This record gives sequence, C-alpha cells and structure tokens, in this order.
Amino acid sequence: MTEIGTEFESEAALTIVKATAREPHHAPIFNYASMAHNNAFFFENLANLNSESEQGKGSAEENDGEERIPPWLKNEFEQQFSSVETLRREFLATATAMFGPGFVWLVRNAQTNDMRILATYLAGTPYTAGHWRRQGLDMNTQGVRSQDTVRGFVERIQTGAGADTGSQFVPQSQLAPGGTDVIPLLCLNTWEHVWLRDYGIGAGGVGGKRQFVQDWWRCVDWNKVESLAMIQRPDFKTK
Repeated sequence: MTEIGTEFESEAALTIVKATAREPHHAPIFNYASMAHNNAFFFENLANLNSESEQGKGSAEENDGEERIPPWLKNEFEQQFSSVETLRREFLATATAMFGPGFVWLVRNAQTNDMRILATYLAGTPYTAGHWRRQGLDMNTQGVRSQDTVRGFVERIQTGAGADTGSQFVPQSQLAPGGTDVIPLLCLNTWEHVWLRDYGIGAGGVGGKRQFVQDWWRCVDWNKVESLAMIQRPDFKTK
C-alpha cells in the first residue's frame, strides 16, 4: 500500500496503521491502511480446499474442517476453550451478535500465551499501537485530576507516535491507554459487502451472516493459524 508523495509511500499497511493511529488528521489514512491489512489477513487465513494437499479430507459441506486442525493447535484450543466446538460457537456467536460491520479475531496475549476472541468495529485494529485511537479510561469513574489517570497516560505516551508496540513482550509502560499486547492469529470479516450478496439477510433462518460464518469456519487454513500462534510452553525438568 502506498501514499504517493508522502512518508508512507513505500510502507506496508500495518506500518502505516501504527504510524497514523495517534494523529487525528491522519484518521482517513489509518482507516484505509487498517482495512487493507485486515482484509489481507482475512484472505490469507483461507485454505484452498481444491488443492492436492486438501483432497481426501472431505468436502466443506460434509464437516466443519476440524480434521484439518494440526494436533498441536487442536490441543491448545482444547486447553484454552475446552473444545474446538466451543471455540467455533464463540466465533459464531460473536460475529452474529455484532451490530454493524467489523472483524472478529482470534488473538493470543503476547505475555501469557492465553487465547481470546476479540471484536473490532469498522476499520479497528487489534494491534496495541493502534489503540491510541480509542480512549481506554472511563472518565466517569476516574477523574481528570486522578494521579493514576495522569501518571498512566504520561508513562504510555513516552513510546512516541508510530512506535512499534504491536510486537510481543512490550513493557507495560509503552502500551497505549487500555491496550493489551496481542498477536492476531485468525481474522473474520463481517462487513455486509462480504456476505450479503451471496447469503442474503437470513430471512426465515435461511442464509444470512450466520450461514456465512459457518461456511467460513470450514475454509480456515489451520496450518497458517498454527504458524502464527508459535506458543512455546516451558519444559519442566524432571532431573
């Protein structure tokens, strides 16, 4: 993605997202860059079910694709969500409940390796550096004169505009207000233009966003999800 004649001309979409998150006059650039990155992430997580490597695993209509989840990743899902089916239902419930367009993400906490489902609306981003565009403090419960409020904000702005706080193991003082350092693993696009033409509004319980999400789940490339997870649990010494 390029912005001709600007400092962003040769930068990647995610780099632009992080660089423009704090500047109000850069909001349009942030939105386009974030949408470009989110959509690319969404498509890159889709498997080519017609490829030779996917042949013989059953059609998308016959199963939910669970047999294509690598054993290690499946074990992680079972530990953190109790079962793959629970994770699938949580994704489906989150996506169908969203009032408005956006994205549903499976992310892991960079510090704890815990996985969670995260929803972002419109062109929102899960990356910590992008959280400067939202206010993470509830001023109804924390007044502007609160020392904790002021101290926390001042410590976090030391990072500077556009700093790369989207990587793992970022010091807490460098997080945007309300930010948690997460690593995206899987992305679902719930914007209406993605599913409405093919699936309709779901009148009478037929089609709609719910059916789209169910079909999407069957097409996830779990090998790519596993490669992004890269969760390393320490081996306990027995000697």
